[in-house]
Amino acid sequence: MAKRGYGARAFGGVVLEVISWSQARALGLKRYFTGKPCKHGHVAERQVSSLTCLGCLAPKRKAWNCANPEKMAQYKRRHAETAAGREVNRKASARVRAANPGKATEWARANPGKARASKAGWKARNPDAVARDAADRNLRRVQATPPWADRLAIRAIYEKAAEVERATGALHEVDHAIPLRHPRVCGLHIPRNLRVITAAENSAKNNKLIPSLAIDFSAPGWAHLHEPQAEAA
Repeated sequence: MAKRGYGARAFGGVVLEVISWSQARALGLKRYFTGKPCKHGHVAERQVSSLTCLGCLAPKRKAWNCANPEKMAQYKRRHAETAAGREVNRKASARVRAANPGKATEWARANPGKARASKAGWKARNPDAVARDAADRNLRRVQATPPWADRLAIRAIYEKAAEVERATGALHEVDHAIPLRHPRVCGLHIPRNLRVITAAENSAKNNKLIPSLAIDFSAPGWAHLHEPQAEAA
C-alpha cells in the first residue's frame, strides 16, 4: 500500500512506493522509485541527489568495499555504535537465527571463550538495556513465585548453576522450562520448573514453550530433583 498516495509496485517481494523525483525532493527524501527501468535495465530506487540508479551503484560500492577493507570496517564500527546501527544489527541477527536454528548454540559450545567475551562486550555497550532486562526479569520472577514456593530450594538451584559454571568454565544459567513470559502460558518460579543449562542453550530456547509431558526429568539439568513432586500448598 502506498504511504502518500502515489501508487506502489512490488518487486522481489518488497513493495516500493512509486514517486517522482520532484515529489521525493519536496518531501526531503534521499531516494525515489519510478517503477521504470534505468538505461541499464535495473528496476530499482534512485538517489535524489544524483538521480543514479542503486542497481548501477551496487557493483561500484562492492568494488570499493573490497578495495578499502579498513575504511569499511571503521564505518561498520561507527555505525554499530549508533541507535540505528544497533537496531539494524539486531534485526539482521534475528533473521540469521531464524534461518539457522541451533547454529548459535553450536557455535557457543565450540567457542565458549568467545561466547563469554561476546556477551560481556554486549553488556558493557548496553548498560541501560541490561539494567532494564534485569528489572523486568526480577519483576516476572516475583509475580510468578507463589507463596508456597520453596525459596531455599530455588536459591540452591541458582547456587548449583554458579557451581557448575566454575567447574566447567562455561556460562550456565537457570532456565524456566515453562517460560514466565509466553502468549499462551505463564510458568511458575518454583523448583520443579527450574533447570540448569548452558547460557547458549538458554539463549537458543529463549521463551519457547516446552510441553510438560516432553520435559525429561532425568536430564542432567534436573539433577537437583530426585523424584519430582508438586509443591504442597
